[in-house]
Amino acid sequence: MAITVGLVFGTHQTKICIENSDTPLHKTYEFYEWEEGVYALPSIIQINKDHTLRYGSIDLDSCLIARKKKIVADPGELTLPIQPVEPDIPIVDEPKMPPQPVYTFVTDGGISMTIPYKDLYGIGRPLPQKKGKSNPMKIWHKKCQKLKLDYEKRKRKWVHMGGKRLGLPMPVEPVYPPKPEETDLVSDVPESINPQLIASKEQKEEYQSWLNQCALLKKQYNKAVERRDWHISQYKKEIKTWESECERIKRNYAYIKKQYEESLVEYPMVYRYFKQATFSAYLWDYEIKPQDLTVLYLAYIIFRLEERFGMDFSI
Repeated sequence: MAITVGLVFGTHQTKICIENSDTPLHKTYEFYEWEEGVYALPSIIQINKDHTLRYGSIDLDSCLIARKKKIVADPGELTLPIQPVEPDIPIVDEPKMPPQPVYTFVTDGGISMTIPYKDLYGIGRPLPQKKGKSNPMKIWHKKCQKLKLDYEKRKRKWVHMGGKRLGLPMPVEPVYPPKPEETDLVSDVPESINPQLIASKEQKEEYQSWLNQCALLKKQYNKAVERRDWHISQYKKEIKTWESECERIKRNYAYIKKQYEESLVEYPMVYRYFKQATFSAYLWDYEIKPQDLTVLYLAYIIFRLEERFGMDFSI
């Protein structure tokens, strides 16, 4: 008998083609029939409860249940980074402003009165003028403006004529009239205005000094608030970074923990196809190595062929 056997190890099943060349001119071919009408053996290996093997089919009633484990270490307890320590945030109190300067005077009726500087004419209240009377300050401004414009005109003419090149003298800057005094400004104040309510030069200077002190205290306060807010914002950034890192660690820990717990679950000891015994990433808690199961699967096929053909065949 001249029998040649061709084995096809598919991913999920094994097929055997048999060539009979007893008559070289009339060779015959057939597929090996594992069962009636079944010509492919599913590539499945099952370890039975009695530690024998089952090939080609699964019977969960007789299957050994054991743990197949991934190489996953126990992650242990979850450890999170230490929360940033809240810094000493400086307390910034509202600045205590100096008291506003006040003016105390005695009325014609002999009554003593006190009013803040800001209510004096010339500081917080404009100086009223009689109708029809010219304002000395406006007249002074107008004269100064006219002198300045005339000077600028003469200066431009001197430049245009090449005065510097010709050695001509430069136009002389104008002499401005003196600025009106307080007495000049209030000379035309209506009689209804009490002259005592018109701020003097010293009162204006004192009021401006008070404003400067308040502005300085406010500026120092604003800087202190900025420093405080900066410390608070930096701490909030640290907390946000810490929270994000904690979330990332928790997610990774949950994933690793799940992998570890799944590795402890017991499953039916079934290889869905025999190649899995060699290439699987799982380790089996069983005394036979996965590679040996592959060898036993191939040996089973050869034993089945020997039952039919004896030793008189080639593969």
